[in-house]
Amino acid sequence: MPSNVNAAPPYRPRSPWIVQHGRSGAESSPLDGLQGEGGLADQKVQIIYRIVGAGYDPTAVPLNGKALAFTREANPYRTGGAEVPMAEVLERLSAGTNELLVCLG
Repeated sequence: MPSNVNAAPPYRPRSPWIVQHGRSGAESSPLDGLQGEGGLADQKVQIIYRIVGAGYDPTAVPLNGKALAFTREANPYRTGGAEVPMAEVLERLSAGTNELLVCLG
C-alpha cells in the first residue's frame, strides 16, 4: 500500500486578488503599472500603481477618475502613507469594475 494514501492534498492558497505587472521604461520604476484586482465592499476594484521618481511618496489616489482626499499617516522615518476615509471610498464605488490609481512620486 502506498505511503501517501491518507496524505492531505497540497496547500493551494486562494487569493481574492489577482496581481500582474504592467509597463516599464527608462523613466519608470520596475513596479510602475503593477495591478491588483479584487473586491471591496462587494464591488470589483482594480488597483493600479503609477510610480515616478523615488516612488515612495503618495501624491494622489483617484477612484474612478476622481481624486480622493487623503491625509498622511504619521511616520518619523519617511513620508507617511495615504489614509483615505472609507466613507468617501464607499461613496465613490460604482457597479462594475472600479479603478483605483495609487500615484507615488
